[in-house]
Amino acid sequence: MSKFNSGFIYWERGPVSASVFNNARTFWGEYGNLGFGDFRAEIPVADEPLLSLGMAKSHVDADPDDGTVMCTPIGLSGRMVISLPRRLAKFQKNGRPVAPGIAHFCGYYRRGPSYTRASVWLALVSRERRITAWLAHVALYPLTLLDNSATWRILRNAGRASRGS
Repeated sequence: MSKFNSGFIYWERGPVSASVFNNARTFWGEYGNLGFGDFRAEIPVADEPLLSLGMAKSHVDADPDDGTVMCTPIGLSGRMVISLPRRLAKFQKNGRPVAPGIAHFCGYYRRGPSYTRASVWLALVSRERRITAWLAHVALYPLTLLDNSATWRILRNAGRASRGS
């Protein structure tokens, strides 16, 4: 079975993709019996394992991503460096350097300084406020120094302790 994040997948319409999706649909009702478990409270069924099963049944392999297409910071080691004006994303994921074209800020990472800085940049640039975007980009840089595995570990542990889990 292929392992991937379905946040970014390119499919070409045709008999092969139709077969994959039809096969994946046949597993939908069996999700709990297949041993995958709940994905998240608000999304109990994840599409990735079903698509992976559909691909396997259709004899389709996923093209491997070497860390240049899309990566999440899950497994972050060290510091994350994201700069939209420089079109730069690089960090260590599970001890391996990656430089994805798309940094997928999933889960709690979407509350972090790098995501905030990127969001502010995109919001201002989309309103054609480039000078303000640059000023905000520079002003928010010091916060991104905190966007590292040690800080995230501390925040995760503090959140868990406050919830008593």
